[in-house]
Amino acid sequence: MPRTAEELVRRAYQAFSKRDLDALREIADPRIEIHTVTGMIAGRSEPYRGHDGLVEYLRDVGETWDEIELLPTDFHEL
Repeated sequence: MPRTAEELVRRAYQAFSKRDLDALREIADPRIEIHTVTGMIAGRSEPYRGHDGLVEYLRDVGETWDEIELLPTDFHEL
């Protein structure tokens, strides 16, 4: 498990870039909520919720975008 918040975020971005559902489930809290433009484009009125929401989110990403890459460059401890 990541030791710092930055490591956790980096790991999440890496898992997303690989569409690695198992890795995302491993690090995501079961109560996760994801609010994204992908959901808006896919016609969702509610955020993606929980581990089932991760499945739905990755499905919508695949159906909505021909290509999507998220590249974080700055990390700030809050």
